[in-house]
Amino acid sequence: MLTKILINNETFELLKKYKEQWKMQTYDDVIRKFMAMKPGNNAKSFRGYLGKNIPMKEILKDLRDKKDRY
Repeated sequence: MLTKILINNETFELLKKYKEQWKMQTYDDVIRKFMAMKPGNNAKSFRGYLGKNIPMKEILKDLRDKKDRY
């Protein structure tokens, strides 16, 4: 079944680029590959950003306590 969708030219150029880059036969294949990707795969991970030996008390030292609330 064929269905037409409206997309802007910039989106079409991106689809065309990835279709060629991934050597896919159809734009549907490109869209399906994007949909199958897990979110955050391309995002930079912050795991280990604070270092390994920083105690939790040090990390949370500036966190407000109940007595500081209004």
